Amino acid sequence: MNNNTRESLINSDIDIYYLYKILLKKKILISSLAFISFLIASLISLTLKRTWEGRFEIVISNSEPKNDSNLILNNNLEGLRSLTSKRNNLKTEIGIIQSPSVLMPIFNYVVDQKIKESPNFKNKSFFSWRNSSLDINLNKDTSILKIAYKDQDKELILPVLEKISNTYKDYSTQKKRNSIKSTLIFLEDQISLYKVKSLKSFRKAQKFAIAENLRNANRDQLTLDKLEDLYTQTKFDQAKLKDPWKLITTPTLLKNPVGRSRKTIALLGAFMGLITGTIYSLWDANKKDKIFFDFQLINLFPNNSFFKLDFDNEEKIIIFLKDLILLNPKKDILIIDLLQISDDLKEKIKQIIIKNDMQSNIKIDSELKNNDESKLVFLLFQLGEITYKEIDEIKSRLNLYKTNIYGILMIPE
Repeated sequence: MNNNTRESLINSDIDIYYLYKILLKKKILISSLAFISFLIASLISLTLKRTWEGRFEIVISNSEPKNDSNLILNNNLEGLRSLTSKRNNLKTEIGIIQSPSVLMPIFNYVVDQKIKESPNFKNKSFFSWRNSSLDINLNKDTSILKIAYKDQDKELILPVLEKISNTYKDYSTQKKRNSIKSTLIFLEDQISLYKVKSLKSFRKAQKFAIAENLRNANRDQLTLDKLEDLYTQTKFDQAKLKDPWKLITTPTLLKNPVGRSRKTIALLGAFMGLITGTIYSLWDANKKDKIFFDFQLINLFPNNSFFKLDFDNEEKIIIFLKDLILLNPKKDILIIDLLQISDDLKEKIKQIIIKNDMQSNIKIDSELKNNDESKLVFLLFQLGEITYKEIDEIKSRLNLYKTNIYGILMIPE
């Protein structure tokens, strides 16, 4: 692994650790925002109207009643074959049930009911209502159609589904009746035509007794017989006409509301508060440009030693200072407070030095002076109060005075 790769990984780890420490530091703010958002979302969810759903299923027939039109092979009846053998495909049926011609009366009924409580509902368009309230889907690889209706008015669900069912039934049944009626009219006209034509051909064959005339007369009679048979079959189909679909489940109202539950809305509110708190904490830390953690200082002064002055553990501070004196008997220790920490903290350090008779060896100053090899120089910083910009300025001053820094003393927040 080359040096650039190693440094990149180290910096990446530091960035992740920095984010973690910032979020840990701001955990009270983040959790507070999450809790407040949870409460607000919970209150909002209690005021929202719940959405209810009802549904039913139908099986759609994919073919017209058989009328044996394929028995007619004569070119004169090609148009008849297309009329009597035409089949509805499933996509057409779905298009019918979603079309304004079927659903517009239902929509008008819903509008009449809704404007009693919400006059503005009259401005809602048909397509907007259909797209938001109706869900019509075909089960895969079947002819079963699922129809679902959603509304905030629980009492409106079943009446609307019943109307959809009845309206579709009337529409599709009437369509088939009209198709059969048209076929019968066409057949009646053809039968009348071929009766006259067959009679003329028969008389002509009797009069002239020519083979060609006999063949024409037989052909016309055969066509007439087939037409009459087809007419009889079509009348039979008309008598036994069934609905092109079958209701396999009755319109049913679901027991529980659909859509997001109140619990889900509350949890989403908490999540949004958590995200907001996290983003704000990171933004605030970046905006202030402050150094909150010891590893940030260590990264800025990689060649120096560090010691954290934890005033909750004075004994540790005393041992550290005494060890410095013992290890460097010929040198004084100079603690430089360039950024002017609070008077209270500075007084605590002085009291530790005085109480342990170290004032002759340890001095505290607030200014940089020319380099003095007889002193061990420590910089004093309070985490959470210093910025990167201030550190850059201090480094410039250290270079200017050619001051060698032995170590960094850090005071936690």
